[in-house]
Amino acid sequence: RSINNRTKLVTIEVALPGVKKDDISLKTLPTWFNLTGYRGNIEYSANQSWGTTIVPEKTEAKYESGLLKITAHIKDPYEDAVELKL
Repeated sequence: RSINNRTKLVTIEVALPGVKKDDISLKTLPTWFNLTGYRGNIEYSANQSWGTTIVPEKTEAKYESGLLKITAHIKDPYEDAVELKL
């Protein structure tokens, strides 16, 4: 896992040798994700924290040659802030 606060991105790479793209399930919430993949009788599984809060709607995943690469945008903690009048 790589967290880059300068670019506001989290990148995770997972090796899933021999797993077909259709046999992978990836679900995400703002603070963690769930990954499962199947190759015959072998199951790959992970419930992992992002290590920060991310924006699920801006998360992308690519799978090529047995390598899953997930890129998520870090949520700006002030994005939903309300400015108070003094």
